[in-house]
Amino acid sequence: ISHLTAICHWQPPEGERGPTRPAGLLIVEPDTTHRVRLVADLAGWGWRVWTAGDPAAAARVLRTHGNEIRAVIVDLQL
Repeated sequence: ISHLTAICHWQPPEGERGPTRPAGLLIVEPDTTHRVRLVADLAGWGWRVWTAGDPAAAARVLRTHGNEIRAVIVDLQL
């Protein structure tokens, strides 16, 4: 979690910010416990968070919400 500090404080460029809409983030993590913890922490920092437990689920999320997602965090062991 400590490595996410820079990501959590990132803001989209001025021209890309919505008036009240926080930036979107997709977390791809197979461990449900880690996903739940990351969602709670990141949402608390103002991110809108989507999750996926595997690459196929991530692809489905991106097809549906790709225009709202600005960053993706992926478990490198997937």
